[in-house]
Amino acid sequence: MEPIIGQIMMFAGNFAPRGWAFCEGQLLQIAQYTALFSLIGTSYGGDGRTTFGLPDFRGRVPNSQGQTPGGNNFPLGHKGGVTDVTLSLLEMPQHNHTGQSRIQGKFTFLASPNAGTTNDPTNGYLSATTSNMYIDKATATAEMGSVPVDFNTNLNLSTAGGSQPHTNMQPYLPLNFVIALQGIYPNRP
Repeated sequence: MEPIIGQIMMFAGNFAPRGWAFCEGQLLQIAQYTALFSLIGTSYGGDGRTTFGLPDFRGRVPNSQGQTPGGNNFPLGHKGGVTDVTLSLLEMPQHNHTGQSRIQGKFTFLASPNAGTTNDPTNGYLSATTSNMYIDKATATAEMGSVPVDFNTNLNLSTAGGSQPHTNMQPYLPLNFVIALQGIYPNRP
């Protein structure tokens, strides 16, 4: 079956078949390919006087031209998209970084055989109280017991990330796109 001039197809070979050319954005002479130029013009490059460009599918996927229902317009020959993207803080989804810190230990009460006679204890000894406290056979100091201490702290963490770009490509399989340079000239509706 003879191709239609300007028809693009994927080709798994490592060469462009006779009458076809790779779609790599190369410039062709209008005088040599007048039929193809009359169909695609300078949508893909060239000066329109002596040269015109072929579509460039290297590293790109095809997209239908025109206005989308969402409002985006994709004119014929327009290139868009990027392979790598660096997100700004405004582009990141809202999220929280949480952390928790836990410190455990014990607090030891010290007592002296001397009566507590001050409201300002020093060295961790008990101060004067309104009730009696006794320690059997107290030496110079004695441990009266301990109370477990447990501190829980919530942490606010600072911004993280290295502002490095990440690859933004869908899964892919490279093939060659080729365009028909010769064949049947299409009838316009």
